[in-house]
Amino acid sequence: MTRIADLSMRLDVHRPVWSADGTGGETVSYQIAGALWGAVMVRGMAERYADERLDGIVTHRIRLRHGSGIVGEIAGGWRLVSGVRVFRVLVAAPVEDGGRWLDALCEEECR
Repeated sequence: MTRIADLSMRLDVHRPVWSADGTGGETVSYQIAGALWGAVMVRGMAERYADERLDGIVTHRIRLRHGSGIVGEIAGGWRLVSGVRVFRVLVAAPVEDGGRWLDALCEEECR
């Protein structure tokens, strides 16, 4: 059971913004959409080889209070940022408890 006191990490919510790159493709940048408090829980850790280097990925579940403004819009592709820590949202779904909470399954980008 999550309590309000468990929401101990301040997170900036970054929304993806797509724009044409001039060569027929698109680039993505991120715009701050708001800030909120979340409960960050580690779900697992892994390493993978990407772009000719070892990349560390830590998978997290971040619980947010549903109904607090921007929370209902959060979806895959968004980012939750706390200082230098960046969490890439893979999926976000309401918790089965009457709609009070939203869980975002994320990968922490370790760079």
